[in-house]
Amino acid sequence: MVNNKQPIKSAHGSDKIMEGKLKGTTDTDYFYFLCPDCKEIMELKNYHIHKYKDDSKAIRITLELYCRKCKYYDYTKISNVGWVGGKL
Repeated sequence: MVNNKQPIKSAHGSDKIMEGKLKGTTDTDYFYFLCPDCKEIMELKNYHIHKYKDDSKAIRITLELYCRKCKYYDYTKISNVGWVGGKL
């Protein structure tokens, strides 16, 4: 579990979701993140939008995710600047 005292704007996800392990699904225009432990849909508890100073259009959105069923808690990020790192 990720330390929930960490500020959301600088939060990092755990090893359970790194390297493409966080899965999701959609059947409409909504996207749902699936808990890596119990596969239930996770709730979005909080978010932070970070705007990069060197590029007025570049942003990173950090999402705080929580599973009500098994109490799993983690972070993930979405960026609009293309591939940020890791493996495809």
